[in-house]
Amino acid sequence: MNVFILRRIAPSACAIAIAIAALIGVQTGPAAADAPRQLYNRTIQASWSVSVARTGPDGQKSNSGSVVYHTIYVSSSGRLFERGSRATKKGKKQTDNAPGSTINAGGEATGLRFEGNRLVGSTAFAQGARRFIVSFDPGFSSCSVAVTFGREGGGLKRRGVDGVLYTIDSMTASGESCSIREGNPFG
Repeated sequence: MNVFILRRIAPSACAIAIAIAALIGVQTGPAAADAPRQLYNRTIQASWSVSVARTGPDGQKSNSGSVVYHTIYVSSSGRLFERGSRATKKGKKQTDNAPGSTINAGGEATGLRFEGNRLVGSTAFAQGARRFIVSFDPGFSSCSVAVTFGREGGGLKRRGVDGVLYTIDSMTASGESCSIREGNPFG
């Protein structure tokens, strides 16, 4: 697990999340111009498992696991449509993000952008952030995904699928998987 630590740069958690998102490169505009033509009309499916050691607002420590899925469709004009979800034993959260979205349904800063043969996705939590990078082979026929979590010195915080704001003591991604297929999964 790669973790970066940032100094506190603003008094509010919202400002901190936005600052972290900016530092990890959350896009604030459409990504269509950068989408490689080889991916037009194709779907990228990235997934991984997350193991979390966390502390609830009552001080109770617990362990949790979730499975995260990101389905990204690159339209015939190169626009990015994303469905992100995470599921635990206690429930599931899902968000659909239109091209150029900067905030997901949970109110978290989010973004997608291409950097050459890599697709970079970012999400800012209440405190801390996650970035995933999908790397493509030269022909854009296969992919791999790597996940990084970041936090401030005071710890990472995120709402669980149960709606509770937890302090994350540790967070580790494993079982990363990526695939590419033809067509629109949303249509």
